[in-house]
Amino acid sequence: MPTTTNDDLAREFEDDSAEQVHQDLYNVSIKACRDGDLESLQQILTRWRSDESVPDPRVEEELGWMLVHAAECGHVRIVRYLLDEGALIDSEVVRSAATRGSRPEIWQAFIDAGWDINSLTEDGVPVLRFVIFQHKPLLLVD
Repeated sequence: MPTTTNDDLAREFEDDSAEQVHQDLYNVSIKACRDGDLESLQQILTRWRSDESVPDPRVEEELGWMLVHAAECGHVRIVRYLLDEGALIDSEVVRSAATRGSRPEIWQAFIDAGWDINSLTEDGVPVLRFVIFQHKPLLLVD
């Protein structure tokens, strides 16, 4: 899988507005998360944070959605990396991990990052219980 260097990123975004660069960096980071390309994701986030004209990725928004996509696709190394970078484990992340990319290593990464399996959804329902009852067919294992 080809990786993107910081120089490639700089050339790709040099003529864009800060808002457009922010959106473009977000889009390529999501692609790296979905593709399982940790090296590119690291380079993208380094580039993103080094450009003073572009707002840093927000933990609850951009990093959170990157985590959703990585968990959904079952990319454990990226999940761990994003958690180390400060991404938060919310009910959307848990639902994505449970319904599509469910792997024991993902759940272990969540626990290692301090996630409480008894955490509650916005409605006060335990997240894990909600996921199990909402997505039973998707959780069945061969």
